[in-house]
Amino acid sequence: MRTALDLARGVWRELNRPVRLGRDRAAAPAGRRGERGIALIMVMIVLTILISVLAEFSMNTRLNYGVATNLRDDLKAYYLARSGMNLGRVIMHFSSDLNAALSSIPGLPPIPLSLLSGVLMEPFNSGSVGGSLGIDLSGVTTTEGLGDLDGMFTVSPEEECGINLMPNAARREATVRTLESLLADPKYNPLFEEMGPDGVAVSRDEVVSALVDFADRDTELTDPLNMTAGAASTGGESDPYQLLSDPYVRKDYPYCSRDEANLAHGVGDDLFTTLGPAITVFPTEGGAGKVNINCASPPLVRALLCEAIGDPADYETYCRGPDQTVMNTCTVAFLQAMQFLRINNATDAISMWNGLLEICSGPIINKAKLEAVATFTSSIYTMYSEANVGKALSRITVTLDTSRTDASGRARGAILYYRED
Repeated sequence: MRTALDLARGVWRELNRPVRLGRDRAAAPAGRRGERGIALIMVMIVLTILISVLAEFSMNTRLNYGVATNLRDDLKAYYLARSGMNLGRVIMHFSSDLNAALSSIPGLPPIPLSLLSGVLMEPFNSGSVGGSLGIDLSGVTTTEGLGDLDGMFTVSPEEECGINLMPNAARREATVRTLESLLADPKYNPLFEEMGPDGVAVSRDEVVSALVDFADRDTELTDPLNMTAGAASTGGESDPYQLLSDPYVRKDYPYCSRDEANLAHGVGDDLFTTLGPAITVFPTEGGAGKVNINCASPPLVRALLCEAIGDPADYETYCRGPDQTVMNTCTVAFLQAMQFLRINNATDAISMWNGLLEICSGPIINKAKLEAVATFTSSIYTMYSEANVGKALSRITVTLDTSRTDASGRARGAILYYRED
C-alpha cells in the first residue's frame, strides 16, 4: 500500500515539473557566463585602431610630401634668383663695352641697363633658347638645359636717382638745400598741416633736420636755416623721439635702406610715399651725392632745377614763394623734352632749359650750380631679382657700386647692400 502511494506521488511531481525550452542556463559553467558577442566588440576595437593609424599615416605622408615639395621649390627659386642676380652683374660688367661699341653710331644714346638686362637675359629664362634668340638651335647640344628651369626669374635693375641721406661733410649743405627745395612745393602743404603721432604738426625744416640727423654720428640738431654758416642748433637730436607715447632713440648709424627714413621724426606714411622715390641712402656719384637728372623723379628734377637758379632772389620767388606755378610749368615742359633726348652734360641741360624759357618765362639756370647738384650718369644700381617655382617665390635685392672697376676698367659692381626675402 505504501509503495503504491509513493509511486503516485512521484508521478504527480513529474507531471507538475515546469517544462524548460533550450539549454538550461543554470547548468552552464560559471566562467562562461556573459561572454556571448565579445568577439564582435574586439573586432570593432581593432578596426577602429587600424583605421586611426592608417589615417594618421596617410596624413603624415601627404604632409611630408607637401613639405618636401615646398622645400624643393624654395631651393630652386632661391638659386634661380641667385642666378638672375649673377647674370645681372655679368651684364653690368660688360655693359660699358657694349655702349662703347654702339657709341660709334651717330645719334644713338647709351642703352640703359634696364633695357639691356631684359633683352640679354631672355635666352636664359624659361622657354626655348633658340626661339628667344631667333635662331634654330635644335641641333646644338650645348644649349641643353638652358631654358628648362621649372620656373621663371626676372631681374630689374634700377638706377639710384635720389638725394643721398648720408652725405659726406662737403655735401651736407647741398643735401639739406635740395631737400628743402623738394618739400617747398605748395602741393605738400597738407602733409605739414596734419598732426603727427605726438599730436604736434611738424614743419618742413624739422623734417629735413630729422632726415639728416637720424643716422648721423653727432648729437647736435641740424638747423637748415643756418647751414651756410656751418652752425647747428643746441637742441638734442633725441628730444622728439622721447616725447612720443612709444618712445625710441634715433639710429646714429648709417641707414641700411630708404625704408628706415620712415622712422625719422615727422615722416609719416603719406610723406614717406612722397619722399621715397626722391631719396637714397647710398653714396651716389662715388660719394659726391649728386643726383642723375635723367632718371630722377619729377619732384626731384624740379628741386634740382631750383637749386641751379643763378639769382637767389629768383630762387625765393620761383621756388619758395606762395605761387610757384611758373616753376612747375617750366619743369613739366623740361620733363617732356627729356622724354625724347637724354641729357649727357650740363651744357645740354642749360640749352634745353633756355629753349623753354620762351614758353614758360622761368628763371635763368646757372651751369656751375647745376653741376654742383646734378650728374648725368649713374654709378649706383639696385638690382631686384625675383624667381618663382610652383608656389615658391624668392627675391634678392642687391645694390652695386659700378664706379669701382677691375684691372680692365670694367665695372666691378661692389656690393653695398644685400637682402634675401
